[in-house]
Amino acid sequence: MRAFEIWRCEVLMVLFSVRIALVVVFYFVISIALVIVNKAILNYGKFAFPFPIAVTWFQFVVAIICAAVMSGLGRLYASVLLMSC
Repeated sequence: MRAFEIWRCEVLMVLFSVRIALVVVFYFVISIALVIVNKAILNYGKFAFPFPIAVTWFQFVVAIICAAVMSGLGRLYASVLLMSC
């Protein structure tokens, strides 16, 4: 039975590592998309938004809120993962 528990914990750690890798890839994709959206908002056509600091500030505030939420969820998930091993 002990071998099964060790194997189960190793599988959980591999899944945890895969999730971390997916978060990094997701961050990379979102960052590139944000650069493209910013360029579209601030540069194109007669409807170009003339306040780049406001756009940057809004994106920063949203990023801080998302980071706080994800941090709380990550702590919850990590405690559940560690309790199961």
